[in-house]
Amino acid sequence: MAEIALGVVPIFFGAVRGFSLLRNKLHLLRHYRKEVKWLRTKLEVQSLCFKGEVHHVVIDTLDTLTAQSLITDDDHKYWKDKDLEAQLRRHMGELHPEFLGALEEVKKALMQIEAKLAVFAAPDTTEYKDDIAELKEWIAELKRIRKLARTMRKSAALRAKESEKENADRFWDGGRAPPPPIPATAAGFWLGTFHGMIRFFFC
Repeated sequence: MAEIALGVVPIFFGAVRGFSLLRNKLHLLRHYRKEVKWLRTKLEVQSLCFKGEVHHVVIDTLDTLTAQSLITDDDHKYWKDKDLEAQLRRHMGELHPEFLGALEEVKKALMQIEAKLAVFAAPDTTEYKDDIAELKEWIAELKRIRKLARTMRKSAALRAKESEKENADRFWDGGRAPPPPIPATAAGFWLGTFHGMIRFFFC
């Protein structure tokens, strides 16, 4: 999977176009009502699940406002920004190639279904069950990787915080005492002066 050169965004939109293409082909076969309805329903559900997984990654990666703008607008200009791809790569970390591979497999599964529909014959639902199952499997894999990336990101942040605390503790343990507290008399003096100034200027 590591050999994949494309990033998350182009593969994602390639798959989105794949779902759209299948939707159009099924419309041409609409006179086969029963078979087409079954396949169309399955594909619509998987399309929503697929987009949802990538949208979740975007939400985990970006600030709330930017993420909401992107997931509600497939034509948003930031989808084409190179910085988005870099941010997604950083968020996914070592799981980035694995996530790309799962995205690519979703595209391949869609292409298999498209090839079967190209004959313009009555769709046999049994013939497509394995394809739909494979599609579901790879989308479930996207979910697994996405959740793992989120967990790893949180764990890394927690480790960094703990390391920072340990470094601070070592600093004070190294013979440098923390600054002494302000004596009560001095604290009272400055507090009284502060309140006196407030009364003088504002009361």
